[in-house]
Amino acid sequence: MSGLGKVKEFNKELFIYRLNDLMYSRGISAAQLSRASGVQNYLISNYLKGNTTPNLSNIVKISSVLNVSIDYLLGLDGEVIKKVSEIKSLSAMLKGASAQDIEKKADEIINMYSGSRL
Repeated sequence: MSGLGKVKEFNKELFIYRLNDLMYSRGISAAQLSRASGVQNYLISNYLKGNTTPNLSNIVKISSVLNVSIDYLLGLDGEVIKKVSEIKSLSAMLKGASAQDIEKKADEIINMYSGSRL
């Protein structure tokens, strides 16, 4: 079983962000995405609001129209998941920290990720 990968979890917040960002960067409205993908407009609106999670068929249609991988759209690309996890961990660690500790940690992070893209 050593050849098996770790199960990746769907990141709803990242999906909503990416769907919004992709639509904005391409100048596509929810109605236009609906027409191009065949996914009902009310469903796309619900995805954008986080009210519902798309089924596999709709994910495939949307990612195809937006010309991105399913993994990217769902936030399952590994490097981003790793960084999101690190940010959540850091956030928990800094709760209640002094301003000086936060500034020191921020400097460490800036140095660590210099030249890196999220």
